[in-house]
Amino acid sequence: MPESYANFRDAIGAGHQAAQHGEHDKAEDAYRAALDLADGDGEAGGALHALAHLLINTGRPSEAGPLWHQLTALKGAPPVVLCEAHAAVGYEHEAAGRHQQALEAFAACKAVGGGLAQHRASACFHAAQVYFKQKRYAQARMELEAFDQMRGAYPEEKKQAPELRKQIEQRLNG
Repeated sequence: MPESYANFRDAIGAGHQAAQHGEHDKAEDAYRAALDLADGDGEAGGALHALAHLLINTGRPSEAGPLWHQLTALKGAPPVVLCEAHAAVGYEHEAAGRHQQALEAFAACKAVGGGLAQHRASACFHAAQVYFKQKRYAQARMELEAFDQMRGAYPEEKKQAPELRKQIEQRLNG
């Protein structure tokens, strides 16, 4: 039976503590309780963010997807959380071949003021990949140039960027 909590802070704190100790079921219950106790978009965003990460980290990414979508609708969520949520939704659309929706999600990620540079850089890189798949090479180049200007890119994307750049240039010049 899930524990009851007096307020959002107690629930979210219990969730973080349980997650740190590998008590995933207890953490999930606490995060869901925190979501029920949330007062406003900021707290709801924190609970959804924590729950989405817990689900991903416990091998349940398909259950996290709807949470990222919910997060993107919370205008009062913390910017860093909102930016990451838009990026996650973009990755989902990209993987499913829904290119236009992916580009829209990546654009929304980049537009969030206060989001992490890492998420914005990733959004540029993935937008470049989507544009490349669509044979929109000039747009792909622009996104990759924006990616190059950002700090904090994921190491794997930094490794992949030169090959993508080479392929783009070949299509544009060849």
